[in-house]
Amino acid sequence: MIKTYHFSPNTPVLRDIAINTQRVAAHDPAQTLPCIVFCASVLESFINESCEYRRYLSSEARSCYTLRDYSFEMYRMVAERKRLQDKYFYALKLFSDNEDFKSQSVFESFKILVEVRNAIVHNKPEVMVTDGAASKPNIDLKSYPKFIRQLKSKRIISEVDGATSWVDILQSAELAAWSVKTMNDMIQLFMSALDDGEYKECFVRYYG
Repeated sequence: MIKTYHFSPNTPVLRDIAINTQRVAAHDPAQTLPCIVFCASVLESFINESCEYRRYLSSEARSCYTLRDYSFEMYRMVAERKRLQDKYFYALKLFSDNEDFKSQSVFESFKILVEVRNAIVHNKPEVMVTDGAASKPNIDLKSYPKFIRQLKSKRIISEVDGATSWVDILQSAELAAWSVKTMNDMIQLFMSALDDGEYKECFVRYYG
């Protein structure tokens, strides 16, 4: 019996959930945190699934050396749980044949998004020091995680009063919107690096 394989990516469903989470965050800022986590997870799902499409292309399209090498290498990176940043760096460098993407604001935002996601899901104790029982903490901006300073420089977050946990600082509708924009922009950056053809059409079908 001949087996027929079918592939329908899960990433578009996850992306819709992330976008819906952003809508909720507009009224409930606490939902910014799951929005951030979901947006980064969507990008991981997207790049992990990207190597699977080759299996379902025509024999001519599958024989493309660049696509063949990409699929084999990405399968390996996924299996070995390589860093998300490393997966995108490899993909973008291979398909665009340069490293110009490193200087683009979307790639910088992507790296920040991943760092924020990692800080949330691998949260560590945050100790605040006061001068007395009744006084408020006075945290210097440099004492916050680096991504807080980066987000402030990008004007994604505005005030950092020095008495607030970084988790609370992240809870804003503006940051949720930035997370979704970064997610969508990274998907488009990947697609823009691809040559026209069957492989690119697979992504256009699901991501426009």
